[in-house]
Amino acid sequence: MITRQFLAMLTAGFSIIKAFKVMGQKNRNRTLKKALLKIHDDIEQGQALWVALSQHPKVFSGIYINMIKAGEMGGTLETVLKNLSHHLEREQDINAKIKAASIYPLIITLMALLVIFFIISFIMPAFVNVFASAGAEIPLPTQLLLNLGLFLNKYWIALLLAIIAIALIHRIWIQTNPGKQFTDKFLLRLPLWGTFLSRIIAAHFARIMAILLQAGIPILQALEVAGGV
Repeated sequence: MITRQFLAMLTAGFSIIKAFKVMGQKNRNRTLKKALLKIHDDIEQGQALWVALSQHPKVFSGIYINMIKAGEMGGTLETVLKNLSHHLEREQDINAKIKAASIYPLIITLMALLVIFFIISFIMPAFVNVFASAGAEIPLPTQLLLNLGLFLNKYWIALLLAIIAIALIHRIWIQTNPGKQFTDKFLLRLPLWGTFLSRIIAAHFARIMAILLQAGIPILQALEVAGGV
């Protein structure tokens, strides 16, 4: 959205400084508003656009900043912005479809886990009572499931808290470089998801290269920028 607004203002004859001032004043998102106005101030003080953007990594990704840098230094900023806006909108659409497609399997998985928990915790004990009243020996698999059910019934709160704690620790860890590298390698090695993810990354890389080459960026510089994908 910001990229398209910025492009529209440049096309209409606004200077970069004026464009960021207007976007910052009109934006309703407090975080984005603060970032845009800070970028305006930095550019006004003589910083290059890409340098000003790089001070806000939570708002602008590294690949985005590098593409702006390539366009700014190559004198093809408007061309880069035009192609970049189309690319970002397409990426947003693809991500939305992936999330929508992931909801159904997630719901099915959660429902299956709930059913399994219910069977182990409530149905299995009833069968155990039947075996006990008949004087029959409980089969080992049944005994193992029964023990699991008793454990879940007794410690489900502690187990839930442990899962939440692990999820929070993992979320913090994957924001570090070792965490990102480990997670990426793990996901890429998964049987089906890894192949799917590899194709998405390859397509993303190809689109970034196309944007840069269409803007007249030299191929070596384009490869360096697109390598950040």
